[in-house]
Amino acid sequence: MQVDVDDWIICGDFNEVRQKSERKNCEFIEYRAKMFNDFIDTSHLIEIPMGGMKFTRISDDGLKYSKLNRFLVSESGLASWDGITVCTLDREYSDHCPIMLKNSANDFGPRPTRIFNNWFEDGKSDEVIKATWGVNIRNPRADC
Repeated sequence: MQVDVDDWIICGDFNEVRQKSERKNCEFIEYRAKMFNDFIDTSHLIEIPMGGMKFTRISDDGLKYSKLNRFLVSESGLASWDGITVCTLDREYSDHCPIMLKNSANDFGPRPTRIFNNWFEDGKSDEVIKATWGVNIRNPRADC
């Protein structure tokens, strides 16, 4: 992968939403959203879609919700970093949910399997392997 000097990412709390659906129980000011969208368009930025929670800020009383945090990437950067995704994390200490940028295009091969010798000492390991061989395991968070 070759990264160009024109490839860049901007992230953070922009204190603004792009559309009315990014607010709940909050005032939506259309001209401010238009100014923010115009900035994104004239800067040739693209927002990376976010998985996980819809809103990134929750008021202290838990009644107001907004999507203020986001990652914006240059058009050329999007091509260079094919496979990047954004996911919200659980909110614990702040009124904002942390957001994480991941590069899911990296393939490091299969994860190594660890087997400890004591698993085979009780003689029941064959039964466990046969019982679980055909079980289909799915990731519960497919959006991250």
